[in-house]
Amino acid sequence: MILADIDAAALIPATLAQLRGLRAYAETDLGAVERAQVAALIESAKGALISLHILHARKTGAPLDRAIDSVCGAGSYARIVSGLRPVA
Repeated sequence: MILADIDAAALIPATLAQLRGLRAYAETDLGAVERAQVAALIESAKGALISLHILHARKTGAPLDRAIDSVCGAGSYARIVSGLRPVA
């Protein structure tokens, strides 16, 4: 599958729903191993959500900073960029 074929706009709500479900499940009575597995799934879903927002922004021409800030919180894009400058 090519990135251009991915319908990010349609996948964003589905990924959000999965994330909500995982967070609700994490609030139940889980064992330590299960809790760690669910935490890893939550982090993975958050990463997928960020990727989908970036893909959608690229496809629509929307500003990348707004796409990242919408998922990660206000000022997130600036923090990412400032953290990358010293590495580069």
